Amino acid sequence: MCVLMSCKESQAEVEKQNKENSESWTGWAKDKISEGLGFKSTNDDSTAKHASDSTMDAAKNAKDKVTDTASVK
Repeated sequence: MCVLMSCKESQAEVEKQNKENSESWTGWAKDKISEGLGFKSTNDDSTAKHASDSTMDAAKNAKDKVTDTASVK
């Protein structure tokens, strides 16, 4: 009876470990595929800085355009 209980416990432990390993592997594979296809950004700070810089440049260009237009008239 003890051997049977030990086998059941061992089987449950093995099944739990297999499930954890499977979830870990699938998460890793999903991340790698997402990065490879460009769905996942690995440099969020760089992207935010680029967006901020672009916005600042656009605002400066608009200000310059308004200043130039106002000085012509």
